[in-house]
Amino acid sequence: MSMAKRICFNVGGRVFETTEQTIRRIPDTRLTSLLDGAPNSDEFFIDHDPRYFEVVLNFLRSRSFPADYAENIIDDVEREAKFYGISELANCCRTLREPLKMHDEVQWRKDAIEHYWRNFVQCVVDNSLKMPFTFEKNSHFFAKCIACAEEYDPKTSNVYDVHVDDWSALSHHMLSLKGKIIQIFGQTCVMVKFENNTTVHVPRTAIKRVGNLLDLSDKTTNTSARKAPLTSTASVR
Repeated sequence: MSMAKRICFNVGGRVFETTEQTIRRIPDTRLTSLLDGAPNSDEFFIDHDPRYFEVVLNFLRSRSFPADYAENIIDDVEREAKFYGISELANCCRTLREPLKMHDEVQWRKDAIEHYWRNFVQCVVDNSLKMPFTFEKNSHFFAKCIACAEEYDPKTSNVYDVHVDDWSALSHHMLSLKGKIIQIFGQTCVMVKFENNTTVHVPRTAIKRVGNLLDLSDKTTNTSARKAPLTSTASVR
């Protein structure tokens, strides 16, 4: 069996190595045009910011957005997708920016976990408790959302004496924990049922759409994101 041809891209001084097979997984891009223009070359120079080229390559490899993506990179990655003529990646970025809706698959934001995991422990311990923000008033147990006007009287829930520090491993597990939106509360909050069978009312700001499980098939031709073929050269500026 023949080995896949290895290709090196020098992008703004940083070198990335991949294969021709990976580059050609999505046709008619700026990168495939480079290969077509210099079929005997295995080194190409692109005079461009290299910061998000790794995201572009990984998308070509897996057809998915990084699972641990930070939302502040989405606009930059979309610009890169348009520069390289990869409309599927540009569409992915636009999807990630859309407001959350019913049945979306979501995960905790990395920067939210440190603020929420201790409250989340209560809902994991007692699955009947749907809102993690609790307090006592006149010896009665209540829950109230920090982001909307929803209040909850968890009559069927119990008050547990939980040693939260014993549950610190939960904060690590929450990095990979996924769930689905089963209810929406206006513009601020949603109800999420997580994989560990815990259902929680949380602010939208605490979660994000799962990036690596999107439908990334490009069903329409997006000419605005495609670039005209380059001339036969092994570099582009």
